Amino acid sequence: MHMTSFYALTACMVAFSFCVFARIPALILPAAATGILLTLIILPGYFVATYLHPGWIQEYWKLAGWPGQLLFTVPRGEYVFYALAGLSVSAFAEVLFARKTRLVGGNETVIQ
Repeated sequence: MHMTSFYALTACMVAFSFCVFARIPALILPAAATGILLTLIILPGYFVATYLHPGWIQEYWKLAGWPGQLLFTVPRGEYVFYALAGLSVSAFAEVLFARKTRLVGGNETVIQ
């Protein structure tokens, strides 16, 4: 299919998350918050690494297309990857641990 791993993984994470969110809509907001938080947690590591060794991202990654364009010294694809990873990890945990949840009085409750 001539698809890079970035696009393949992005498509899989989006499709999987969509399937879970279609079944459990109450999970959308916490999963989005997890994605944003994961992205914010990982960024200082990139900033410190760029400060210690300028140009390391250009040496390490094959930057091409929009995923390779830098935004605050970090490739845009990294923002997308970490946000989707946080989003899909929440969805995956729901499926992996087979927790059944429902909204009770506006709060998500685990059904035993």
